[in-house]
Amino acid sequence: MTWWWDWQLNLLLLLTFFPGALVHELGHILGLWAAGGSGFTIRFGRPGGRVTWSFRLGALTFVIHPGLGLWFHAPRAGAAQVRYRTPWRRLVWVLGGPAASALLFAAFWPGAWADVIWWPARFETWQELAQWWGLWGVVVPLFPLRYPSGHASDGLQVIQVLRAGKGPGDVR
Repeated sequence: MTWWWDWQLNLLLLLTFFPGALVHELGHILGLWAAGGSGFTIRFGRPGGRVTWSFRLGALTFVIHPGLGLWFHAPRAGAAQVRYRTPWRRLVWVLGGPAASALLFAAFWPGAWADVIWWPARFETWQELAQWWGLWGVVVPLFPLRYPSGHASDGLQVIQVLRAGKGPGDVR
């Protein structure tokens, strides 16, 4: 049976998406902190829904908008205040997510490039699953595109910062 019909594999991928995305977004938070930010927030789901769950963990606030939007909207990391001095500090923020995902991938390195899990198959170990999300947390966000929500991907933000030398604010 092919992977897209295997409901157990798809459920496993959906449920493990959030820890992989959390590692990526925490990388953005570290980048924001290094850029002089404060009041950090990680959001999951589509904002504007009727139900919002929110909780704090130290200086970090998690905001979760449950529902189908949870699966169709890219998670977002942000800060209430960011003091950019140069465009390079913005790059630290933007590239913090892919860097954290790269560390996740490296932490669960399979031993050889031939053993890298490039496409979903039956994951035999948790190491392979963590490796999968680490790899795709690097590759997919670096595609320069605009999400349906209107936000720029990490790759598009890198291009915009390098072209325009933008500093403060969200690049839209």
